[in-house]
Order: sequence, then structure tokens, then C-alpha cells
Amino acid sequence: MSDIPKKANVNPVPDLCMGCGLCANLCAQQAIQMEWSETGFLVPRVDSSKCVGCTLCIRKCPAGKGVYGSASHVAAPDIWGAWHRDESTRKLSSSGGIFSALAEWIISQGGCVFGVVWEDASNAVFAKAETMQEMQAMRGSKYTQAQVNGVYREVKKELLRGRKVLFSGTPCQVNALSEFLGKAYDNLLTMDIVCHGVPSRKLLLKYLDEYRTGKKWVVGLNFRDKEMGWSSFGVRRFYNDGTAAFLPLYEDLYMQLFLSDSILNASCYQCPFVGAPRVSDVTLGDFWGIERYHQDWPLQSGVSVVLVHTAKAVRVFSELQDKVELYPETYENLPVGGIKLHANPKRYQPDILEKLEKEPLKKIVIEVCDIVRWGPFKVNRKWAIYRMLRAGKRFVYRLLGKQ
Repeated sequence: MSDIPKKANVNPVPDLCMGCGLCANLCAQQAIQMEWSETGFLVPRVDSSKCVGCTLCIRKCPAGKGVYGSASHVAAPDIWGAWHRDESTRKLSSSGGIFSALAEWIISQGGCVFGVVWEDASNAVFAKAETMQEMQAMRGSKYTQAQVNGVYREVKKELLRGRKVLFSGTPCQVNALSEFLGKAYDNLLTMDIVCHGVPSRKLLLKYLDEYRTGKKWVVGLNFRDKEMGWSSFGVRRFYNDGTAAFLPLYEDLYMQLFLSDSILNASCYQCPFVGAPRVSDVTLGDFWGIERYHQDWPLQSGVSVVLVHTAKAVRVFSELQDKVELYPETYENLPVGGIKLHANPKRYQPDILEKLEKEPLKKIVIEVCDIVRWGPFKVNRKWAIYRMLRAGKRFVYRLLGKQ
């Protein structure tokens, strides 16, 4: 870590740092850079030779603060079950394709979209899309901490040019953008995702390393491949030789550790952005469990839960009637956890980060994840029924010629 800036006289890395990158974007001296910590999370590093001690980064830092929506946000948002009318768009999306509909509307108005793309198999970064073709890389869940870089500055430049902008990110990133801008912009639409938390990048690097054999290595990942359907999605790995491999959600080692809540950023266990009102205009997530109420909905290709927090967002969705299906829903039918979803502090096991350097992932998963989910059911790995079900699924896959 660089020296603590004497004029600021504080530790530049708060205990509950979210890695949102607000401080780095705010610093007019460019004295702050976001770098990977030893535990695999983005943290600010301060160049004391550039720091002038203005303390703006400290005053604006959201770490440890209870920060919620602005006065323009309603306490009880509209809730919709929603999906894109075009089935091919839904299949390419994580859930119902609502982000694609919003992006298409913004771009058709001469605007641009900011979201997360894969730079390579181990790095997710924010990028700007001017066309729907460029936006396609923003579809799909990345399930790793994205590098913000100077995205908030870029968003402000586009807003000041008078362009419509759609910004999509985690709640803490949307909050960081709001704090950076300092005021509301009529031409900005923000969308936050229902976030489960961010796992250590050490897990992703370990995962990629274990699937590297000789001259064959992973060059791309789709954490939400829906070949087996939306509710039975899995992980597809793409290799440099042109081949690909698919594993169901609860057989993939990365996803099992991620969903175990054991290896996430410490701030995710005390996230100040769960609940309502939200900081964003729109919250988007998967409408898990909706099959209990609506069997007639397109459950194979995906259904989104949409929470609308501002009048601006209501106006935008009113112009999307030809693109999306919107059905009013209730809080009672929200997914388990709803918009209050955050990591379970009782499952936090920071010692796993040390094990990643010494033990294979399979061994760690067996130690940590005795209980796994199989669809709506929780099953113990040691139960014979679990082993029989897993063997049966693999047998079916072989018959179908799937890897």
C-alpha cells in the first residue's frame, strides 16, 4: 500500500470499502487508483505525492454509511413481472431481456449505454455502447467485481453534451455515480441490479487456472447459459480451441462457492443499499419463484422483476409497450429476499482466501458447501439421493451428446 497521505491523515482504504471507484473518479489530482488487494478486491491506492489533502474522497466515501434513495424516489415502487416480447432477445439475456429494451430505446434517441463487459475471461470492465451491436457484450451476468476506471467522468461528459444516457451497475456503483454527479439529470436513466455480492477475484483466477490444460485454456465465460432453461441455467466455458463445456448451476465449482456467501467482499455483508427506496430509477432482477403464480408466463426463456422508483422511469416504460410485456405484481410475490437481498454474514469465511492458494477448488467446495440447492430443494452432498440424481443427470447429458 502506498503511504497514507499526510494532509488527509486517514487510512485510504476504509474497512468496508465497496470498490465502487467514487474516490478515484472524484480526485482532480488523479492521486487515487483502484487496484486489486491481496484478498482479491478492488481498493483505492493513494499516491501521496499527488494528494493535496482536500479530503473530498473521505467526505464522499459511502463506506459504513446508511445511504438510500433521494427525495425524488418513492418509498413503495411499482413492481412488475416483465419480459421482452422477442424470444431470441430473452434467450441472450440473463432473465427477461428488459435491459436490452431500455438500451434500445436510449440508443434510438441518439443516446449511449454504460454497462459491464468482459475484457477477457478474468476481467470485467465498464464500457460505453453507441449501437445495439456494441451493447450485446453488456448482456449477461458477470458475477465478478467490475473495474470502474473513469466511467463516472465519461457519463458526465455525455450528459453535459445533452445526450440521453443509460447507466447499469450494482447499487453501490449507481450510488457512486449519483454522488459523483452531485445533482439529478433529466437525460440520465440509472438501473441497478439485485446484487448478491461480489466474490474475490482470487476465486475467478483459481477457477480459470484449474481448467487450463496444456495448450487449452478458457477464453470466455457465460455464467447464465440458458440452454437448459432460465430456471435451470448453468455455466458455459469457451476454450481457445473453439470448444465449449457446460455444467449445471449447482455442479459448477465457481457458482457453488459464489452462492455459498462465504467468499464475498466484507462490505457486501453490511450493504447499505438493500431495501427501499433505491438510489436508481429502476431495479432489475430475476423473478425467481414466479412459477408458483404464473405458469402461463415464459418461464423457459426468462422473466424479470422490475421495480420502478421514479416518475422518469415510469415515462420511459410507457414508451416500451411495443417491446415488453409488463404485469403489475405485489410485494408478497417478490423473489425470496426481494430487494432486501444481501449476503449472509454468518456464512463469511475469509480463511477460504488462504485455502485458494493451497487447495484445489473441489476440495474447498466439499468443505464449505455441504448443503447445495437442486432447483427449489436443499440437498446434502453426502446423501445417497444427491449422488443418484447427479449420476442420472450426467447419464442423460451423455445420451444427449452434451458435455
